[in-house]
Amino acid sequence: MALPWLDAFGQACAAGLSHAVARITANRRSAFLTIAAIAAMSLALTVLLMPKLEYLPEGNRNMAFGSVRPPPGYNIVTTMAVAEWIEAAVRPLWARDHGRDPVPGQPPKIENFSFNAYDSGYMEITATAVDQTRIAELIPVMRAPIFDEPGAYGFMSQPSLFGRRAITLQLRPPTSVAMQAAIERLQDKVVAPTLREGLPDGVRIDISGVASRLAATWTKMTWQLLIAAVVVYLIMAALFESLLYPLIIMATLPMASAGALVCLGILNLFVYTPLDMLTVLGFVILIGIVVNNAILLVHQSLYLVRTEGLPMATAVATATQSRIRPVFMSTLTSLFGMAPLVLFPGAGTELYRGLGAVVLGGLTLSTFLTLLAIPALLCLVSPQAKRSRDKKSI
Repeated sequence: MALPWLDAFGQACAAGLSHAVARITANRRSAFLTIAAIAAMSLALTVLLMPKLEYLPEGNRNMAFGSVRPPPGYNIVTTMAVAEWIEAAVRPLWARDHGRDPVPGQPPKIENFSFNAYDSGYMEITATAVDQTRIAELIPVMRAPIFDEPGAYGFMSQPSLFGRRAITLQLRPPTSVAMQAAIERLQDKVVAPTLREGLPDGVRIDISGVASRLAATWTKMTWQLLIAAVVVYLIMAALFESLLYPLIIMATLPMASAGALVCLGILNLFVYTPLDMLTVLGFVILIGIVVNNAILLVHQSLYLVRTEGLPMATAVATATQSRIRPVFMSTLTSLFGMAPLVLFPGAGTELYRGLGAVVLGGLTLSTFLTLLAIPALLCLVSPQAKRSRDKKSI
């Protein structure tokens, strides 16, 4: 079925890109300036938008858990009084007694509620919400009666799916603060001043737990990114029978990284999404995805040069014009398939929302810049490639 407005828009985009490629490949100076501008923009976006690292996402676990430590001397009677006081504070939200539908402007209804007391006086409070996406709204409601009890102390929080976010000395940063930022703040505000004042002999301060696992995991992830890039390069070198053209194709990776960080930054304007290890996996996925469009352009350009004897500039312009449609077809199918993971809320989406944003942004920006950068690079290296082929023929 023909869509006139969509066909007109597509033809206008194709004509605009073809005109831009023709101007870029007109001479080596314009090609060089284009590459320099794209490289500078990609580097600037990557440096300016690089967020702090996180270890693993919190996950939206449907549980609010807290503990209370009463003052010494509490007996069973006073413990029961504390339990009744806390129960009275949350009873209006019990779904069993007041229905499951939430009241506008109030926290969600409570599906399950439990209060456990032990011989030592230690008390535990657990609750789950009818609407599991709003479980965090129950924490202030349940925290208030805990701190209203004179002399008692405790906490109320939403446990992580991965049992994480605990730094040595039992410091627990809020979910809106990335682990790397919390570690840096701890180093600057606590560890460094303490070390300047001096420690007793045999005493040292170490930051461990999730903090140390974050550093170790980031190191391993960096190696995985490097190995993935090398493997992709070697495969393309074998297929193209050249070491030069795979490098041109790999030049699309910085563009993809810049686009990924832009999309992640935009997403953080609406919902907090840290750069955790699951999100970093999106960059590994990008390495295998974003090179596809560049491969199409390079392969078609070389085919026209070798079989029809066209000059590189003409071959690049012709290849770009003929490959615009398949490039956008493959890109749009990937984008529309990944978009629900980023745009639509639901249980579990917070775990992979960052990964989806990285793939979505990286693929979008790299697609447009690839259509401009690859022709420019091919025109710049075509004299060197010709001399290399001449040497091989001799």
